[in-house]
Amino acid sequence: MNAMGFHPAWKYQTVIELIFEAGILTREFERSERMAEIRTMFLESRNDADPERMPTKDEITQFVEQAFDRSHDM
Repeated sequence: MNAMGFHPAWKYQTVIELIFEAGILTREFERSERMAEIRTMFLESRNDADPERMPTKDEITQFVEQAFDRSHDM
C-alpha cells in the first residue's frame, strides 16, 4: 500500500471483485485475467515512452486523480 491508499487493481496478480448490497455479499467476480490484460497494456505503453522525458503538468494531474480514484468500473 502506498501513502495515497491502495495500489490500482491491475497491480495485483489475484483480483476478485465483491459486490455488497446493504452489507450482504450479493455477487463475486474473478477479475485476475482482465487485470493481467490491463497490466500488459500499461507495461507495453511504458516501453514505448522516452525514459528521459519529464511528465507534463496534465500527465501529473491525471496520475494524481487516478491515484485517488476509488471506482472500479469494468
